[in-house]
Amino acid sequence: MASIGLFVIILCTGFILLLIPSIGRKQPLPAVWMTVLLGIKIIVALSQSYLYFKVYPATTDAYGWFDQSRQLAFLVHTPREFYHYALPGADGWSDLFHYNFWNNLKQNILVLILYGMNTITFHNPYTDTLIYSFLTFMGWISLIRLLKGLYPHSPNWVYCLPFLSPTFLFFYSGLHADGLVFALLAYLAYKIWAWLGRPGADGPGKAHSDPPIVPESRARPSDPPTVPESHMTPLHPSASRLNLGFFLSAALLFCMKPYLILLIAPLVTGWWLVYRKGYPTGKTWWFIFILSLGLFIGSGPEQMAQKQAYLNLHEIHSPPMDPPNPLFHFWSYLAGFPQALWKGIGRPAFWETVYGKYLFCGVESICLWILVVIALLYRPKSQGSLYFFEKGWLYFCLLNILLIGYTIPLAGGLVRYRALFYPFILAFSLFPLMRNMGLRRKMPI
Repeated sequence: MASIGLFVIILCTGFILLLIPSIGRKQPLPAVWMTVLLGIKIIVALSQSYLYFKVYPATTDAYGWFDQSRQLAFLVHTPREFYHYALPGADGWSDLFHYNFWNNLKQNILVLILYGMNTITFHNPYTDTLIYSFLTFMGWISLIRLLKGLYPHSPNWVYCLPFLSPTFLFFYSGLHADGLVFALLAYLAYKIWAWLGRPGADGPGKAHSDPPIVPESRARPSDPPTVPESHMTPLHPSASRLNLGFFLSAALLFCMKPYLILLIAPLVTGWWLVYRKGYPTGKTWWFIFILSLGLFIGSGPEQMAQKQAYLNLHEIHSPPMDPPNPLFHFWSYLAGFPQALWKGIGRPAFWETVYGKYLFCGVESICLWILVVIALLYRPKSQGSLYFFEKGWLYFCLLNILLIGYTIPLAGGLVRYRALFYPFILAFSLFPLMRNMGLRRKMPI
């Protein structure tokens, strides 16, 4: 009974702090839409916890991490054992450049978070799930703030769409480390955008000069004004500083998923060159491509090692998608590019019935990338640097999808890891498509 009372108190407190402007920070959407979005997240998260702790106990990551957090509680009075159990051991710290170290560190971080929550929830997994849902919802709010800044004239309900992908909702709503990874990435995306001066075709930091507009007779009525690249100026007057929260979030994300920071670094450098220094986008794209390609291929041996680590797992519920290939060979690596790209985007395909429950996920992924292609095709011919930010995020998502195609040979891991990027793919294709089709308008909702 006490657990139910604590659950209700935390539920009510969380909604009050998040949704009442006079108490918490004013939210980017009206309270009704934020309530609906948060409610969907909590319902999915609690349903997932019921599956993990009641239907399929002792066979899921969430159950294992929760059990480890309870074991930590017994070691709190023995600091030496607590340290060795909660963090990588002495031998593990020497393995910094391999996947296993960072994967274990990610798990240890979530176990420590669960241990902290258990001190007030008395080891109740559903109350832990509720608190964790509130914490990770901060990332959803950050992405909505970013989209509201880039596309301020869209209907309120449209800002909820990027989060409603079924695969993303299931894997990134509950008591799992991936939810925190998405929250950190979305927060960094918003802070980077603000630091760059809030660039975007609809954003306040559009341009500081009076650029010539394409004559009306030469432009379609639905096209937004076209700004030549030569008239774009750095947007630093409206830029905000990166605070301590940004660097702590970046450090935490690096500890959990270091490849995300490594792959986004070339893009942040490119955005800085374009929006803060006024460099042309064409040359900057080449800089980003060459730098990211070097990082990508340079990590090829570790990618093969990670792939082999997945193939060595004892509990594999579906046949591997790729044959074992523990050694890295440059030319075979390049030859595997089409297969890795197709696996990251479209597999498991609908005819691969051996993967059963994951077939829908492949169709869902293909539909998202079809939307990306349509959005890229249906755009003004001359865009300058106005659309450089959103296209950079699509490029970042594609790089990660390709990396997942190279390294993840199991269907379950494939659909879970790539779902991290679904909100970004949907947001930076759907919103520009609506804008370019002339659907940018306010609707009374």
